[in-house]
Amino acid sequence: MISQGLLDDIKEARAGGQTDEQIKSDLLANNWPEDYLDDAFGSLKPRAEKRVWKIIYYSAGGLVGLIVLLNLIPFVLGVVTKDIAPLAVGDLKLRVIDMAKDNNAFYDLLALQEFTVDSDESADIKISLPENPERFITGKEWDEEMIEEVIDQNKEVFAIFDKTKGKNYQDPATDNPAKIGPDGPLPASGGRRREMAEAESLRALYLFKNGREQEGVNEAIAIIEFGQKMQDSQVDLIGYLASVPIKKIGLDTLATMTKTASLSSDQLVHVLKQLDKFKNSKAGLKSAFKSEYENASQATDMMISGTPSSIDLVLPQKDIFLNNSPDSGVAESFYFRPNESKKLFADWARTQIAAADKSCGLIKKVIG
Repeated sequence: MISQGLLDDIKEARAGGQTDEQIKSDLLANNWPEDYLDDAFGSLKPRAEKRVWKIIYYSAGGLVGLIVLLNLIPFVLGVVTKDIAPLAVGDLKLRVIDMAKDNNAFYDLLALQEFTVDSDESADIKISLPENPERFITGKEWDEEMIEEVIDQNKEVFAIFDKTKGKNYQDPATDNPAKIGPDGPLPASGGRRREMAEAESLRALYLFKNGREQEGVNEAIAIIEFGQKMQDSQVDLIGYLASVPIKKIGLDTLATMTKTASLSSDQLVHVLKQLDKFKNSKAGLKSAFKSEYENASQATDMMISGTPSSIDLVLPQKDIFLNNSPDSGVAESFYFRPNESKKLFADWARTQIAAADKSCGLIKKVIG
């Protein structure tokens, strides 16, 4: 135990203006042991200084311990790298659709050449439309001479549309779940089909305004039906959304006609009955969400394979590396749990499918 008298002498000497070195030198000359003096001077250090060093000491020790723990947990306990069991996703499985070409309207539409770089210049059949055709479709304007010219220029387009009537529709790019994925064929877009629907709408309105009301109404319903066939087919979400404006064109056309229609009550009732079949069809939307899950699932499987080509497809930026990609030649940057990742995609798809059956007022609650 350090002598209180010695501590008092050191304090008194400090108060007299001596430095610790001078005080220690005098004490050593008086035969005080050096290690004893070191303990005495150490006990007189300010408490704050002692507390700082204690914090530094424990923080450094804790940091080292945390680093060791984080490196041991994944490999010793398997907490991070352990994946969940494979999912049961029978409710999200898509069908294999075998549709004969002569009964598939998709092949009739190939003449529109949607895959060309410049559809207006390169298409086998050009679609001629006035600027902003919506103004005529919604009944805001009407130019008889211009519409007659449009009808004359789109005879081949109308012939194609007429061939699709009474046929089913299925894009072969999505008729089998095995084709869906990052490396699968691209589904056809809806741009040229929308233009075809706009041209057909102008033809329907022309018939309606020139004494052939029933024929015009029938053509408007045919546009809606064509959009519905696209929606009800097995297609991805982009393909489904491409069908929405087509149905809208048909509905807008019919709405414009009803403002001045002189059809009998029986004829109008028949029109309403025809529209009823389009009202509650949710099968296509649900199928689109299943297709999105299938695409995400296939992408996950491709990342697991770890081949350079698959990594390029799924992660084209090449700045993410997987812990189970042996060919990457780079240390793992995160732990990948494929089954748990698929579960996130599956939960999302099921949530959207559940929302499809809800009224608009409840959708926010279902999704949230």
